[in-house]
Amino acid sequence: MTPRRSRSDQPGANEPGPDEPGPDEVVYELHDWDEVRRDTLEELLAGEGVAYRWEPVLDRGSRTVPGQPDPPSPSLRSGLLVVTEADAELVEELIDELDHPDALAVDDDGDDGGAGVLSALYVAADVLCGTPRSAQAAGELLEAARATREAPVPYGLDPGLWSELARLTEDLARGLREGAEEDEVVELANRLRRAVHPLV
Repeated sequence: MTPRRSRSDQPGANEPGPDEPGPDEVVYELHDWDEVRRDTLEELLAGEGVAYRWEPVLDRGSRTVPGQPDPPSPSLRSGLLVVTEADAELVEELIDELDHPDALAVDDDGDDGGAGVLSALYVAADVLCGTPRSAQAAGELLEAARATREAPVPYGLDPGLWSELARLTEDLARGLREGAEEDEVVELANRLRRAVHPLV
């Protein structure tokens, strides 16, 4: 689980500073994330309409010296992601999807790997809806398409529905491989996203 803390967890919670989270906000500590994962998360958050900000981290050792240039401003995108408490559950799901990309792999013993494939399909399709030229999302979708062909039908899911999802996935994968126009990629991704959404 990704480390997180609310305003009430922090020292001096009753006296928030200008850059500190408010009483109805949650902070996710993503210091170990690279730029690619942060970019992908921002795309997902934007696609879901989630308001967020990256909390600046000040270098407390910096001092302004008369006659010298001011120290560099804090980064606008640190490792601290701030969202509202109302959006925390959704944000946590998105973070976990990116934090554990191996979830889409099919288990060798034939266990219910289909559930992980469904999640991978949803995340990739969601990104492609907003960013149809995202190379990372396209790669993840193509990998999920391969896994869809190999994974067993998820427990409790109608085989006919699973076949329909596989068809929609292959339609999108084919469009990506053949360099379809952005509008077509968005349309195909939207179809897949709508079909998968009730199942994840």
